[in-house]
Amino acid sequence: MHIQNYNPAGKNQPNQRTEREQNIPARERGTFNKNPGQSFQPDNAILQQLLQLIQQLLQQCSHQPDDPKQPPQPPQPQEPKPVELTPNQQSNLRELLNIEPNAPFVVQVLDEDGSGTVSVGDTAVANGGITGGEIARKTLTADDVAQINQTKGSVPQELTDNLQKWQSFTGGPDEFVSYTTQQSCFCPQDFTRPINITESNGQITSAVYADTNEQVPDNVRDSLQTVDQRFEQLQNAYENGAATINVQYDPQFGYPTSVFIDQSQMIADEEVSYTISDLGIALP
Repeated sequence: MHIQNYNPAGKNQPNQRTEREQNIPARERGTFNKNPGQSFQPDNAILQQLLQLIQQLLQQCSHQPDDPKQPPQPPQPQEPKPVELTPNQQSNLRELLNIEPNAPFVVQVLDEDGSGTVSVGDTAVANGGITGGEIARKTLTADDVAQINQTKGSVPQELTDNLQKWQSFTGGPDEFVSYTTQQSCFCPQDFTRPINITESNGQITSAVYADTNEQVPDNVRDSLQTVDQRFEQLQNAYENGAATINVQYDPQFGYPTSVFIDQSQMIADEEVSYTISDLGIALP
């Protein structure tokens, strides 16, 4: 059974809730909304204290002590320092890594042996692009080092030495030189088939296809070069600063056995690529 309190004094009895509010300090009781339709709103100072307490608890939880049972992690190896490159070396390195001259990439040579110079075994890297990360990495060979250190417009000593070696074996008036050559290009098949060539006194005296022994057409023969002319072609490529020059020489006679020349990476289908094999010299 519900018993309702009876107030004989009616409106003259003091409000007990009001008295309790008065006994509570304003800082602790907050602000009571006298509108019964709205919720209780605490004091801003109390909210700030609660937020600070929560932040302190979160910081303590995020700084957990190291587990003594876990073994210490070994230090990560540091990458070698880069070699200081000249502008010419920078340009040559971009060509080696097939990076356009004005492309937004950074190229470096990591000094693996600590010599302070570009040397065999160092690592060439390129970074940049959209992500800014590494896009190319290459361990340098002896040929790579020679290409990076090559001075534009100068002929490398390797070409000079092999040319002298070749001239020491050839040049006699009654001497015959025979070999097989084959070039690679975007051209008709008549130009890319293996050809047997005979030279005498610095002139091509015979040119036949190696597979059928038939004479090559005149337009193909007119495009052929003697070994001496191929040396001149290499020298011109170096002096004119060709973008890429890859060449291998015969260790005995010095003639070029494999050649690739790209004058400019901005021009398509102007590359020179050929091989020379089975060379023989017939002395009188």
